[in-house]
Amino acid sequence: RLGAVTQDVRNRLQSLRYPLEYHAEVLDAAAVGGGGVDGRLLGLGLVALLAAFLLVQALTRSWRTAALLVVLVPWGVLGGVLVAPLVGGLMSLGALLGLVAVLAVCVRHSLLLVHDIRTRPRDMSGQDGSTVLAATRDRFGPVLLTTLALAVAMLPFAVTGGVAGTEILHAMA
Repeated sequence: RLGAVTQDVRNRLQSLRYPLEYHAEVLDAAAVGGGGVDGRLLGLGLVALLAAFLLVQALTRSWRTAALLVVLVPWGVLGGVLVAPLVGGLMSLGALLGLVAVLAVCVRHSLLLVHDIRTRPRDMSGQDGSTVLAATRDRFGPVLLTTLALAVAMLPFAVTGGVAGTEILHAMA
């Protein structure tokens, strides 16, 4: 489809007359710089993921914990990505900002959970996961309260719809 449009534009440009030393040209994605917008976006995404991984590694001082967080944190946004097509998609700035807000909350609570697990005294009962379970149980309340506070704060914007001046907030909610 894009190729047909590009060819149609080229055909129309050839039929136009230009002053001496001027011409019009349609550039392909390959002529502009390789993979086009999609390739550039993928490259920037991979660079951002690597930067996030290195930042988390510097913060936690553990390659294993950083790898675990970088792999698991995007699952926190999965619900928003799955629901987005049902409520209008991700094609607006507000919707993307909403996903970034959910991602930020997920990263914050994940890092706090890791910190809580590391600073908690080790349980000598012989159960490997008891420290992790105790820290997760203790962090459940703050995670739930943050999620509810965010939902309650966005509820008016979700219910009122596209009122003038709240278009970005409606999509975010």
